[in-house]
Amino acid sequence: MRIGLIARMDNTGLGIQSKEFFDHIPCKVLAIDSIALGNSPVLNCYPDRFPGATIHKLRKGEHIPESLIQSFIKDIDVLFCMETPYNYRFFSACREKRKKTILQFNYEFLEYPNNVLPTPDLFAAPSKWHYDDVPRNKVFLPVPVNTHKFNPKQELRTFVHVAGRPAIHDRNGTQTLLNALQHVTEKVTVIIRATQRMSVRSPRSNVKLVVDDSYRHNYWEAYTGGVLPVIMPRKYGGLCLPINEALGAEMPVIAPDISPNNLWLPKEWLTPAKESIKLQARKTVDVYEPDARSLAAKIDQFCDEGFYLNAVDKARGLKESISWDSLLPLYHQTFEKLCS
Repeated sequence: MRIGLIARMDNTGLGIQSKEFFDHIPCKVLAIDSIALGNSPVLNCYPDRFPGATIHKLRKGEHIPESLIQSFIKDIDVLFCMETPYNYRFFSACREKRKKTILQFNYEFLEYPNNVLPTPDLFAAPSKWHYDDVPRNKVFLPVPVNTHKFNPKQELRTFVHVAGRPAIHDRNGTQTLLNALQHVTEKVTVIIRATQRMSVRSPRSNVKLVVDDSYRHNYWEAYTGGVLPVIMPRKYGGLCLPINEALGAEMPVIAPDISPNNLWLPKEWLTPAKESIKLQARKTVDVYEPDARSLAAKIDQFCDEGFYLNAVDKARGLKESISWDSLLPLYHQTFEKLCS
């Protein structure tokens, strides 16, 4: 079976997903040079990550041209893309040539239902968040983690928070974490992995706060230095690569008790959160505000060695469930079933 991949060749989440897919599934690649999109001043492109790929520089407001669409799909059986095909004509062009298409979507950016845009043959959900709200042909297809890139070792009383790139309504909950640290009673170190400079001070003498804004060419370097519980008070969204990657490094994750976290993470890792506002992206989604005092109490609880070691053991089990070793057969089965 000949698979075509529309890839991002940067260090965004889409870029990481693209590279891992390419490394594990033989495919023909159309790599998008995203620098010209102007979405972030900190992006670097890595064309060497996709040897033999067709590279297309996509400028903001432009679409992939028809000639490139036709030349790319002519010798593939199925097209796989993440979040967007960058030109929805890909889907209709493939259908005209009796080729199959899969869109692994992020629900908040999903353009459907829409009778105007061409649709893929299969919607692949990376999480169960709003899964029932996707009406067409769909499958649950988690995003795997290359667990072999991590070297876990245990470390107590140190936590890490992945602030990520700025997103609307403080999506990853960095300010929520800073509010919670005012109520932490145990002696802890909290490392904030940021993509830009942050000016923050520790709110308490027992809390050592470290901001690491160094640029990393390799995403797994954000999870080095020990098996640290990851604090992710994320307010909305389905797929969260930092949570998957943390579990790939055997790191437990403190997260809000909302979907999709409460569909697969251990209950004792979760903290209460209340719906605060509704966000209108391409879909309307609920934004939740985690309770700062409950988050602080959970950080304190993870300082208990017995609780921490039990959580690490559970993280190790989850690690196997989201590894490429476990999920690669599911990807092959999905392609084969679609094309049969």
